Amino acid sequence: MRMPLLLGFSIPVTLVVVLIYGGMAYSPQKRMEYPPQYGLNDRIEAAREMMNIRMHGAGPTTGIPELEITHTVHDFGVMPLERVGSTTFHVRSVGTGRVDLMDGGKSCQCVGFKISDRQLEPGETAEITIEWRTSEATDAYLQNVVLKTNCEAVPELRLEVIGRVTETFSVQPSAVVIGRLLPVDTEAEGHAWLYSHEWDEITELDVSISDARFEVSLDDELEGAPEGLVGKWVRRLSVRTPADLESGHLSAVVTVTGKGTDGTPVRLTIPLEGHVTRRLSIIGNSIDANGLIEMGTLSPFQGASRVMTIRVNDEDTRLSLKQVTCDQDCIEVEMEPINGAEGLYRLTVRVPEDRPDGAHAGTEAAKLKLEFDHPRVEPVELRVSYVALSRLGR
Repeated sequence: MRMPLLLGFSIPVTLVVVLIYGGMAYSPQKRMEYPPQYGLNDRIEAAREMMNIRMHGAGPTTGIPELEITHTVHDFGVMPLERVGSTTFHVRSVGTGRVDLMDGGKSCQCVGFKISDRQLEPGETAEITIEWRTSEATDAYLQNVVLKTNCEAVPELRLEVIGRVTETFSVQPSAVVIGRLLPVDTEAEGHAWLYSHEWDEITELDVSISDARFEVSLDDELEGAPEGLVGKWVRRLSVRTPADLESGHLSAVVTVTGKGTDGTPVRLTIPLEGHVTRRLSIIGNSIDANGLIEMGTLSPFQGASRVMTIRVNDEDTRLSLKQVTCDQDCIEVEMEPINGAEGLYRLTVRVPEDRPDGAHAGTEAAKLKLEFDHPRVEPVELRVSYVALSRLGR
């Protein structure tokens, strides 16, 4: 058999046709299975049937194909997460010609289907089994499988499955969000809502947190809950922070355990998300998160300066420079209040024109330490990076 030239087809289509031709040429009984995640098996089988029809005609009968199906929609009702539901549709050939069933696609990879017979002679019946795996909770879902037919009255057969997906025990949002805290904040609170679609009560409920400095509690308050949150059992989880937390990211985990009304053990781990700012922040395009101030490459006899903003995050916003220390004496530093902006100061770092030549970057960057006359503001260590071209022209 000569292999026809496959032009104008995408690579997956060409691959399917090549696989079919190879299978048909080698053995009519050959049925190679491919990994299901690629979706090749159904496409190959459907294409094989289409090619068989084109090569051998519609079969021994020359009548009119007609089909009959009792229903095209199945309601799975309420299903929990990560379950598989299965239902079977029955298609019967009721005409005088053969009915051909070919794959027309499906709405989601979470839907699988099998057909007992793709060619039905008059009076024969095929079973079409659809399986659907629940992957996320939703008030209502609709998925479908489409079959192409050679029936003039029903050229496309659409089979649908519907229902609701519930969660036995879950939380929204997935984390307790505290957000951004200033060191002056005496306390802050974050919330999440525990809920169950199936159980009226969670017994033996226990709530704990990995950091004993935080307080956790449960109540019936629904105000502020995520929109659309419903359940037979709903409780608000609250986490309260202490005062005077150190700067940096909050890292704590809430653990909730209990039992459903049917005795099923449940467990949730819920992270805490938040960040405490420093009592002093330096902001600007020229400074990065690690305190590196970039001056760039300086031509001979060229200096440079960078201006940044200091913000004091404390109830006492008064600030003054107490001492400046640098391993390069040429670096100059100035700080002055910004008029009309409480707690904001203008910081200027300058490399003068008579700076030393050479590369002062990476590990060789100038080390700068700023100390302030404030009881709660710690010293700040910065680095100044620049490359100074030689003034001698070499």
